[in-house]
Amino acid sequence: MGDLSRSFSRREFECKCGCKAYKPSRELIQTLQTIRDAMGCEVIVNSGTRCKTHNKEAGGAENSAHLDGLAADIYCRNVPQRRLGDKIKYLQGGGQLPFLRYCYLIKGSKTAVHVGVDNKQRSGIFGF
Repeated sequence: MGDLSRSFSRREFECKCGCKAYKPSRELIQTLQTIRDAMGCEVIVNSGTRCKTHNKEAGGAENSAHLDGLAADIYCRNVPQRRLGDKIKYLQGGGQLPFLRYCYLIKGSKTAVHVGVDNKQRSGIFGF
């Protein structure tokens, strides 16, 4: 049980450097909950909100959506990256992810996918 949604808690979205930066958007939480429900397995937030220092150390873009709580890097245990990405693309195509702005497979990872949202409904851009 989470305190943000059925499946997600605040601590999952806090900056991983320990500074406690935290500000996931409602749209991000809603999007990830929909993905989790469709996957039928735990969706793990590898990186949620980032402070500027941690974002730089992680190699994030200067204007990264992680800084504003509009992005998360996620994965599911024992689920290949492509399968998770394809499920997200399927959900978006069916209109179930109205706030999805972009999604791409994280280079060098076999499991992680980057998901970005905004508060305007638009169609998603996929990097795979």
